[in-house]
Amino acid sequence: AAGLDEPPADARVLVVDDDPKAVALVSKHLQVAGYTPMGAYGGQEALDLVRSDPPALIVLDLMMPQVSGFDVVHGLRGHPDTAGIPIIVLTAKLLSRDDRAQLSGKVQQVMEKTDFHSLSLLAEVKRALARQRQPKAQAH
Repeated sequence: AAGLDEPPADARVLVVDDDPKAVALVSKHLQVAGYTPMGAYGGQEALDLVRSDPPALIVLDLMMPQVSGFDVVHGLRGHPDTAGIPIIVLTAKLLSRDDRAQLSGKVQQVMEKTDFHSLSLLAEVKRALARQRQPKAQAH
């Protein structure tokens, strides 16, 4: 029976990582959970994809050549059409205080690959999408 626990059928999740194995692994977990994963293998490809076909949520690696995950976050947050898309960072990078400051308030969650558990990732995805679907409070 479809209930509140069911992900919306159109919940497309973009998985961004320069490691194809990482994209495949995360995509597989998302697919099993009922989401529709899309893959991008670099920051520029991710930006292009999001601008042409915005996903419901992005799972993003930080350490990528040329266009890093930090660049992707700044690129998306700086544009009104993409500013509201939730981003979950999944990274092997040990984040410095400066790194965390750069991401603060711009991403839903930062998760470490060394600590990767599909269930905790899926819980974060679900939480971020649920928050996304709540009607925004009207500004007075």
